[in-house]
Amino acid sequence: RRLKASQPAAAAAKAAPKPTAAAVPPAPTPAPMASADPETQFWNEVKSSGTRDYFDIYLKQYPKGKYVALAKFELKKLDDHEKAEQARQAAEKELAAQRAEQAAWDEAKAGPGAAAYSRYLDRYPTGRYAALAQSAQQRLLREEDAQWKSAQETATRPAMQAYLAKYPNGRYVAQARQKEKDYQPVPLRPQAPVATLALAPTSYIPARPAE
Repeated sequence: RRLKASQPAAAAAKAAPKPTAAAVPPAPTPAPMASADPETQFWNEVKSSGTRDYFDIYLKQYPKGKYVALAKFELKKLDDHEKAEQARQAAEKELAAQRAEQAAWDEAKAGPGAAAYSRYLDRYPTGRYAALAQSAQQRLLREEDAQWKSAQETATRPAMQAYLAKYPNGRYVAQARQKEKDYQPVPLRPQAPVATLALAPTSYIPARPAE
């Protein structure tokens, strides 16, 4: 009975027009963030710069920040790069110094006398070839002393000329030149020709009485 009684009401409800539901506007989507948080934004600027000063400023401003480990790692990379560059420059400088010393040593060996070795020792008193330069210098000085002693004992102009020819920049050059002037031969007085001397005895023969 209840079902029969309720059927007319259900049919009437079905036949009645349904009210239209009001259109619901869609919920507004949140706008994207214009930038990250200040620390991240500053870190991006620091990393893009790649300079030591910016990393130091970041570490001072954010001593416990999110990118402290990365900042320290970047600083270590910069330190390693600077050390490698300094080592490269030092190696190039050392190589240039060795080449200059080698050139000075070659010049000393090719130069005449002990003066060339003296110039090398003045520039490189503790150089790689200092011992060899000192030994060669002492040997050449002994040879020069022996040559000068022999020239003094000979005491002739050719001996002084031989010393000056062998040691043009020697230690006794001034004395040798002075002695060379002292030993120059004295010019002889002009003498009468031989033909005049041959006729001289006849001119002094006493004349004969008949003549």
